Amino acid sequence: MAATLSPHAPAQLISTGASKRTERFKAWIPNIERTGGILLLLAAAYFAYRAAAYAGWVPPRRDLFGN
Repeated sequence: MAATLSPHAPAQLISTGASKRTERFKAWIPNIERTGGILLLLAAAYFAYRAAAYAGWVPPRRDLFGN
């Protein structure tokens, strides 16, 4: 029995976990998860730095991202 995909197929594949059962995505899942984790850590480090600069614990960088 084949599943019928709606126009929102990519979102359904991700949200239902169907991508884990699809052979062509299995090789990419670890890389995607690792990349997402790295981006999350970079964002956390950036906001931690901004909070520390606001509190006066570290010198602010005026040239960082145009601020």
